[in-house]
Amino acid sequence: MTALPAPLITSGDPTWPVWLVAEAPGAEEIAAGRPLVGLSGQELDRMLSEAGFPRPDRLYRTNVCHESPPSYFKNGKAIHNDIGQFFSSATAARSNGFSLVQGRYCHPAVRDGLQRLHAQIEEFRPRLIIELGGTALWGCSAREGITKWRGSVLHTVGGGPTKAVCTYHPADVLRQWTHRQVVVQDLRRALRESAYPEIRIPPWQFVVAPSVSDVEQWLRPLIASRTPLICDTEGWGVVDCIGFASSALDAICIPFVHQTGTSTHYWNDPEDELRVFALCVEALRTCPITFHNALWDCQVIARRWGVMPNLHNDTMVMQHVAFPGLLGGKIDPVTGAVDKKGSSLSLSFIASMYCDYYRFWKDDGRHFDPAIGDERDYWRYNCEDCVRTFECGASLERTLDHLHLTDQYRFEMSLFPNVFRMMFDGIGLNPTTVHENRLRVNTLLASEQSWLEGALGYAINPRSSHQMQALFYDDLRCQPIRDRKTGNRTLNDNALETIARRTPLLLPLVRKVQNIRTLGALGARDTDTAERGLIAACELAGDRLRSALNIAFVETMRFSSNQTAFGEGCNLQNLPRPPEDD
Repeated sequence: MTALPAPLITSGDPTWPVWLVAEAPGAEEIAAGRPLVGLSGQELDRMLSEAGFPRPDRLYRTNVCHESPPSYFKNGKAIHNDIGQFFSSATAARSNGFSLVQGRYCHPAVRDGLQRLHAQIEEFRPRLIIELGGTALWGCSAREGITKWRGSVLHTVGGGPTKAVCTYHPADVLRQWTHRQVVVQDLRRALRESAYPEIRIPPWQFVVAPSVSDVEQWLRPLIASRTPLICDTEGWGVVDCIGFASSALDAICIPFVHQTGTSTHYWNDPEDELRVFALCVEALRTCPITFHNALWDCQVIARRWGVMPNLHNDTMVMQHVAFPGLLGGKIDPVTGAVDKKGSSLSLSFIASMYCDYYRFWKDDGRHFDPAIGDERDYWRYNCEDCVRTFECGASLERTLDHLHLTDQYRFEMSLFPNVFRMMFDGIGLNPTTVHENRLRVNTLLASEQSWLEGALGYAINPRSSHQMQALFYDDLRCQPIRDRKTGNRTLNDNALETIARRTPLLLPLVRKVQNIRTLGALGARDTDTAERGLIAACELAGDRLRSALNIAFVETMRFSSNQTAFGEGCNLQNLPRPPEDD
């Protein structure tokens, strides 16, 4: 006998033009017979009101799935409302009785709920759907990755095309409070988009696959008037193409190589290539230039073309000064990929916050395959990077002025000349000394470990949380100290300091544990991969270590470091400081 579908958990008027679609009801929603109640629902109502929705209670609310995922225990903690249980891999799908729907193997409750949702969309044709969380994004628009797609204006699939805007689920906001202002901004976009049913893409004017005369007609007047320009390059440590934008609508992509076809040269005539190259160099020298992540583009242009652009603005530094550490600064320096939790410094993120129209586009370039793709799409991607940067820059200038941070931003920008000089000259480093210092660290580490084990009378690993808690909390009966976020017992450095203050007799023991932890992080085996890579880099560069020194990224405004665009250098924080002699 076939099980009946779960009863619909909905609220509001389905004829209302704006819908809220979440993933699945929890216990509170099942009991109330309404979706999005409880703390997350209350926070959603506050965010909707803050975004400007006049009657949040009138919005129709429903879910992709109407059956609550079962609770379970993990590491002694109860886990509720984990919708991931209703999806599985292809291998486990057959044994679970899951079927393939929109590219994912899902529980029958998800499949049935999705069919009913699509039928409702077809019947009532809402003007806009706000997709709350990754499951709603997948169910309504067949996209994966809410961190990547949030803020995007999309069409739904199934039930006829309806406009949608996706954002984080309100329960996620309660777990990650920095997401709240992001969700409010997404809801503001949704309110604007709900005023009309169609998706309005800006009338961009992109010049791709240009001729020499196209380049001259586009660049010469701007060079003559010293018009501020946006610039962006494509290529891994080389300039495959370079884009310029003079407004939020107008951009040109100037290629220098072909990734498809029989010839690798875009310009067949060397004289034509020289004329175009000279125009690009003149524009870079004459016009005030804005980049997003200028450190990357400027080092590539300087190394490959022998010219340092007339750097005026960097939208990444603008965002860094305006909202340091909003979502973190983790951006891969080579691929441009961001941390799975997102980065508030990526161009896609700031575009999602400041551009009037937004749809995630970065995969168009990052995943471009010349074997099957059209190069013109790649060049249009380069143009879109430029116009997006233009629009973000204009908005961020106003934001910095409003926050009275323009002077601080200008100070940050003034650091670039010296930073580039340090990067290009390199840092004097003797790889033999690095190796010797690491050996000294390991010798000192062995001495400290010997003292600790002699005092305790048995072998112990101070970097083992389990062994340390057994020592201090079970054997020595210290009062347990708990992590403020997780509530779990902890013996991090702050906890050890507290124990030393409470029980001064344990101070020598605490200091030995702290020393061993620090030395353990600095020391390594003689054959450590990072050390061998560092020594090789220094030997190739004549004992000069050339790393990228990032002005943006770190919330405290200190520099960070990583490899350059050419694979040189490393994270300098991994270099151990020589231990001081007694």
